Amino acid sequence: PYGSYFLKFGKRQHIFPLFTKGLIRVSPAETYNDAKLGDAVADNEREFMQESIGATVSFPPNRDYSLPRDQWITTSIIGTLKNTQTYTGQAYMACLSRKYDCRLFEDFGYDACVVIRDPLRFLKAMKEAGEALLPGFQSYFDAVSYRDPLQPRPEGDVLYTKHFRFTYQDEFRLTWEREPVAGEPPLQPIFFELGPLTDYCDY
Repeated sequence: PYGSYFLKFGKRQHIFPLFTKGLIRVSPAETYNDAKLGDAVADNEREFMQESIGATVSFPPNRDYSLPRDQWITTSIIGTLKNTQTYTGQAYMACLSRKYDCRLFEDFGYDACVVIRDPLRFLKAMKEAGEALLPGFQSYFDAVSYRDPLQPRPEGDVLYTKHFRFTYQDEFRLTWEREPVAGEPPLQPIFFELGPLTDYCDY
């Protein structure tokens, strides 16, 4: 039944080691911003752009910002007003799906998947692995929210927000986050080894 499992899709050479050893790659958020990954995968996970139609802006006459707000001029925007929400921290992420869809094999170029029949056990294993390998990072997990950028909202968790063209992927995401550390090199992909998943997963 929907909600009782997770899926991890991928290439056989990566998915079989996940099933037999619990070996899973966890990647920095920025690595997904690559057109070579294809339309189904490539996305700037650190940004979400919203657009407002019929928006207005206010500004002071002669750019005199000392004037009180009630003296400012309001004018309509021609076209759309774009606003980009940006995640400014450092983050690793792992992506799962909550719904089986044959299209996911085709769109991603995958040929295998692991069915995780005990999601809570898997999340616990991932959390423990993250605590061991990523000290100083805070772990989070949640379903991704799919939004229409032409229906803007004032706030949103950028790492858990995607354009609604990706809705069919029904993604569940795990992240490990921290504030940037001055002088450190960019994050690199790492591997968690959870131990065999064979007693609560199917390959």
